[in-house]
Amino acid sequence: MIWITSSVPPRDGASAVMYQIIQLIAEHFTWALTEQPTIDTRLREHLDLDSLHLVELQVAIEDQFRVTFDPTDEEFLDAFVTVGSLETYVHYLLEKDT
Repeated sequence: MIWITSSVPPRDGASAVMYQIIQLIAEHFTWALTEQPTIDTRLREHLDLDSLHLVELQVAIEDQFRVTFDPTDEEFLDAFVTVGSLETYVHYLLEKDT
């Protein structure tokens, strides 16, 4: 089940980007959640997302943040490991585009 029920970001120091990524995971992969995702939640191992799911998540993140993932970028290779690594990559893309 989904534990994210509020549209207000958590106050535990999580960034707005992290909160939005967790929201996207909750919206697209409700079936994969047995507990609230955290910065250390592994996308493949903990959520059991396969490569097609990761592409779906990539598209959702690109739409949400208006960024474009670059598969030739070195940072891209490490982006889809944990929720935290996705957050880091999105921050990287947002800074790169400014």
